[in-house]
Amino acid sequence: MYSFGRDIAYKLYTTEDGVELAPLPNQTITAYVFREQVSREDSISGDGAIATITYSHLLATHANIIQFTIPAIDDPFPNTITQIYYYWISVNFVIKTGEQTQTITRSLPMSRAIGHDKTIGVTASQIVNIYPDVYQYLSEDQVTSIIAMASKNLVNDLKNKGYAWANIHRPDQLYDALLFKSLDYVYASQVQRQGDKFAFLYEKAKQSYESIIANLNLSFDDSLAGAQTSQIRPSGIILGVR
Repeated sequence: MYSFGRDIAYKLYTTEDGVELAPLPNQTITAYVFREQVSREDSISGDGAIATITYSHLLATHANIIQFTIPAIDDPFPNTITQIYYYWISVNFVIKTGEQTQTITRSLPMSRAIGHDKTIGVTASQIVNIYPDVYQYLSEDQVTSIIAMASKNLVNDLKNKGYAWANIHRPDQLYDALLFKSLDYVYASQVQRQGDKFAFLYEKAKQSYESIIANLNLSFDDSLAGAQTSQIRPSGIILGVR
């Protein structure tokens, strides 16, 4: 998901049958941005594009990754309630000098800025409250980094369960999940051998986290209008909220 009103640092990872392509040769690559999905012919010619980007690809620097900047796109209808719009981008390049141009077309999901008025709120000091000896093994900066990594992976876990972060109305309801995810990583970092004290603590924290994730009770803002519209119960049923 990309944001309206800001330049987009776009990357396209080229592959062949699931394997990275060999480094692409030096060339000028042309990309087109479209408001709607277009035909293959228009993807190649750029007919009807709202933006054209040319990019000098250098084999030594970028290998098989195509990367360029898309100029900021404005919200087409800022007064409507629609939060997300799908644009399209086509990228035209060659995989061998002098050979036929290849065209890759991808959707370009664009969204208005999304914000929460609460955070999950786990801090290093709260890890210390549960595990007072933590600074004997890790520095405060290391604990803070672990919390950041745990937070990122929590968001990924939620995404894999079908819960979009943008739709979560109250992130603070995930406090216990992030706390035990962080403890899980703290203990795992100190495991020396199977069955030692940290291995035991790691397993307990992991089980607690998995239990919390399996029994989530979250407020959702399905329309991204800024208010709770539904709630996820432990059964997985979505309940409407008036």
